[in-house]
Amino acid sequence: MNKLLAVLGFIPCVSLAWEPPLGIPKPSFGIDGIAGSATHYVDNTKPCSNASQGTVTQPRCSIPTTLTAGSVVEIHGGPYSYGSTSVTVTANGTLAQPVFFRGVGSPIVSTTGAFGFQGSYLIVESIDFTAPVRFLLNTSHHLALRHSHVHHRTKGYLVNNSATDAVIYKNEIDHNGVIPSTADNHGVGTGGGSRNVWIVDNHIHHNSGDSIQFCHSCIGNGNGPANVYIGRNTLHDDEENAIDLKEFIGPVIISQNKIHGYKSSADSNGDAIRINDEGAQGEVWMLANHIANAVYGVNPARSKATVRVIGNQMHDIGSSAIGAAADLAVE
Repeated sequence: MNKLLAVLGFIPCVSLAWEPPLGIPKPSFGIDGIAGSATHYVDNTKPCSNASQGTVTQPRCSIPTTLTAGSVVEIHGGPYSYGSTSVTVTANGTLAQPVFFRGVGSPIVSTTGAFGFQGSYLIVESIDFTAPVRFLLNTSHHLALRHSHVHHRTKGYLVNNSATDAVIYKNEIDHNGVIPSTADNHGVGTGGGSRNVWIVDNHIHHNSGDSIQFCHSCIGNGNGPANVYIGRNTLHDDEENAIDLKEFIGPVIISQNKIHGYKSSADSNGDAIRINDEGAQGEVWMLANHIANAVYGVNPARSKATVRVIGNQMHDIGSSAIGAAADLAVE
């Protein structure tokens, strides 16, 4: 069969492995990995009890919040509503025995507080969150949110707060906050102390702040995010910017994103990518992005960051494709 396809001019696919965007390394954890059999079975739509970890015939009613290495929490049914209560799930996974927190049928998890995850070696997947989702604490590491939907939150904005080795992969993050409004509800945020953060292959749009912002809360303390990789996302129609970089150590690599639909508003000049002049800043590399339908394409805004803009395509820009900066190179 392969010989026949070759004769016809087709090359058979020999690998479906994930390939990172241009200039971005692959994370050591979070993209790959498949959960094994459930150790915790949750379904609140069936006769249930919290007396055990749950099985198909006798499921748990509620989601467990303390998980040992190798746990696989399989969540069915829903919704799981917590009102205004904040919830924190602590995972004690290892590289050899990661923890999976996974939905079947995209169950809804809802709170106007926050739904936080902390610990180590945790993959959260296939959940429909109407809640602020947060990766917590500087001591947390190797956490991944993938194949999930985070939307219609009424407050809060962080998906990744201050964890290290965090992956935000192939999620839809949208309609958080109301447009127009004075409230900033960003899609993804990175806080002080964040290290090794991948934001890749997501669809982020229609948020009342930025699609991606960092690091407003850490301005001036010299502890901004470092090694942040923003690649192959589709970002559009937020009230402020697609990407807003405040304080960061760097490097930040912004690669192969599709960005469009940024208009001026009370809180924005209509910049697709804005690099602010706030706090300490390092290197930014922008590689092969497609930016359209914005007032400004890349606006360094008097930033002192080292900015490299290479191989980008920009069109239908209302004012300026690339603004001025102290250390700016365009190729």
